Amino acid sequence: MVITLGDSYAAGTGAQALRKEYDDTTCYVEDDTSPGGKYASARGLKHIVAACSGDLVIDTVAQWDDLQLRYSNEATDLWEGSVILVTTGGNSLESIRGDDFVEGLIRCLTVPRCYEPPENQVANYDAVQAELEQFYSQLAVQAYRATVRVIGYPKVFNSNRLRCSIPGITVREADFFDNIVIGMNDRIVTAIDAVKSSFPDFDIRFVDVTNYYTNGACSPFKSRQVRNLNARFPRSSFHPTQNGYDKSYGALLDTMNG
Repeated sequence: MVITLGDSYAAGTGAQALRKEYDDTTCYVEDDTSPGGKYASARGLKHIVAACSGDLVIDTVAQWDDLQLRYSNEATDLWEGSVILVTTGGNSLESIRGDDFVEGLIRCLTVPRCYEPPENQVANYDAVQAELEQFYSQLAVQAYRATVRVIGYPKVFNSNRLRCSIPGITVREADFFDNIVIGMNDRIVTAIDAVKSSFPDFDIRFVDVTNYYTNGACSPFKSRQVRNLNARFPRSSFHPTQNGYDKSYGALLDTMNG
């Protein structure tokens, strides 16, 4: 069994350009071609997607708690033989001014030089890291016999050194937001390391996708692995395209085989 937990980047939001094309049009889930879906399909395994667009770390914990109740036999066996994929934390970030991840992104798109005001800096990395460590520790106890892979976030803009193709976004503004993503990934890694020190035999690893994504939202249309603004379905904006999710799948495989 393959379990996918977390937020929109776990659910596969962005893989389709239109809302009606998703397998679940409430949580914007792309089941079959997400990393979890592809991994399950290639091995003849059942894929369960609990991930939902917009969910915070606390919501991801609730997703897991629900699965523990619904799949009591697997829970009793500590999910032996299952693969659990997690991407969560980004929606829990807040800036000093109180913007969440999406609001901060909108600010960088609409307000020039968003990197300058101190209040646009992330305020709660420590708190989100603590939430993640607690959740991963819960998995270490309740899914000790599973294989857990925490898939990180790609850089959203990933601009080249000369320009970003999004009107109104400078390279420095793009880098500012991408550095927030890098900071989130760093906190995920730190939380995993802390759990590994307490549960050294627990098979949990970070899947770093940043080097697999070479063309972000700043890139020309045909080469993008992260969507630019999508007026037809705004919720998919600045999420991986199917090409991007394929890159995440490749990164996942490398951590399973290595």
